[in-house]
Amino acid sequence: MAYLTKEQYAYRGESAAQRMADNAEIETLTPEQHETLAYICKMRHELHCNPTGIFYTGGADYDRLVELVSDYTGTENNFMKIASEAGLPPLHIELYDEYDNDSAGEWDEDFKIDEAEQECIAYVERLNTTIETWLRAIDEEHGTNYAPTGALRV
Repeated sequence: MAYLTKEQYAYRGESAAQRMADNAEIETLTPEQHETLAYICKMRHELHCNPTGIFYTGGADYDRLVELVSDYTGTENNFMKIASEAGLPPLHIELYDEYDNDSAGEWDEDFKIDEAEQECIAYVERLNTTIETWLRAIDEEHGTNYAPTGALRV
């Protein structure tokens, strides 16, 4: 894992903010759609940077992150619902079953926590790919730059 200096981290934040501001100028999407896309980008990035954030129930961001990828009660504000409510193209994601993680408290003798954690990380990688692909399709249609390019990855 690479670590950034304060200056590099600040530059990345400024760069992302500028991209979102430039995107918001494109009139083929509504202001609400731009706001929603910026939020989805931010949350995708958080999950990408913290793939176990939905695994460890004691994490500071656990509830907020799990809500984005689940639909147990039908009231969750998951990625699919957020996109749909903004009138964006359908975003189909594999929903996360949080009851397969450490909150269940019941583990098969052959199923270890590290294996479950690796399954969670693999899930987040699949989710990240799905969202990036969805964002690229929006970028191609509207001339925006919501999908990450990977140009600043270390």
